[in-house]
Amino acid sequence: MKHLAVSLAGLAVPALLACTLVSTAAGATGGAPVSVEARTISADEIGAAARGPHAGAGTDRAIGLHVAAQARAGRLVDAKLVRAAAFDDSALTWELGSTVTEARFDRSVSTDVVPGSGATSGEILELDFEAGEDPDAPVADGQSLGLVGAGMGSASYTGGTRLTSGCQTWTVSGRSVTACYQKFKPTTDGSSTRDYYAYNRWATAVGQSSFPFNWYPVVVDIRSRPHMNYASRTVGMTDYFPRDGTQLCNEGSSVDLGVGSLALKIGLTNCADKNPIPNATTKTMGVIYDDGFIFGGPLSKGVEFEMEVFAWQGGLVPILGDYNYGKFCSGVLSNCTGTLGKDGWN
Repeated sequence: MKHLAVSLAGLAVPALLACTLVSTAAGATGGAPVSVEARTISADEIGAAARGPHAGAGTDRAIGLHVAAQARAGRLVDAKLVRAAAFDDSALTWELGSTVTEARFDRSVSTDVVPGSGATSGEILELDFEAGEDPDAPVADGQSLGLVGAGMGSASYTGGTRLTSGCQTWTVSGRSVTACYQKFKPTTDGSSTRDYYAYNRWATAVGQSSFPFNWYPVVVDIRSRPHMNYASRTVGMTDYFPRDGTQLCNEGSSVDLGVGSLALKIGLTNCADKNPIPNATTKTMGVIYDDGFIFGGPLSKGVEFEMEVFAWQGGLVPILGDYNYGKFCSGVLSNCTGTLGKDGWN
């Protein structure tokens, strides 16, 4: 996948790259995308923006938008438990108990445009960010995250404890990717040597209505794996969902998951164009939504998955890290391939 990538091997914060801004003359030939602006925002910059002198109206607005979006999804979030960092026409929000360690975007143009539109070029916007559980946050600081959102609308659970949960949103020029997680532990798991945990992940990419072309989310890619600094806590991955392409589903259906006494009933979005990418060796799970160059439909599209991991009994609780990616296209046809790349999450 060309759009994947991490210059970081995980979610480590030290020695992060400084923010970079690159501009290139737009002159795409043959429709191939040409990057015109790229930006990387490090954890240090995120923290400085959240605390600095400009942390005022921009961050307040970002927090308000995050809280309102979660309310529309049926989840009440206390604004006092949300943090934000604003950068020109982009903003990050995250809930206490979670963290964002890097965020990027790339704007590019292509001459492969919609026929008869009169336009000479179309636009592509890619967003990605690394996030996940905050290892230093007390569990009590996390939001009481209801099972809502893409794929979580009709979910419920019994026989376990929800340990941590949180959502983050990365917004650039009105387009956004919101990612959420939950970690559960069964009350009993039937093992005398292992402690099992279930990790739920889902994300929603929201485009934008505009003239002459809407901004449609065409790829949504989310992945999770053991946090780089705490990888030894996770001994293995034992199960995941969706397992393969045979588990395609219709919107409104549900699936029963769980480990030991923990029973999760999760509602599903339409699973067409979604590809699960499990890797037991790296203990990584992910799902990629790709519309296959059939642009259009709703301006909001989501993905979801569940993974089950274990630690040795009596050991430390596993901590997971997350990668989130969204690609949005406006007026571009089959060359909406994008240019953003990140190695290390394969």
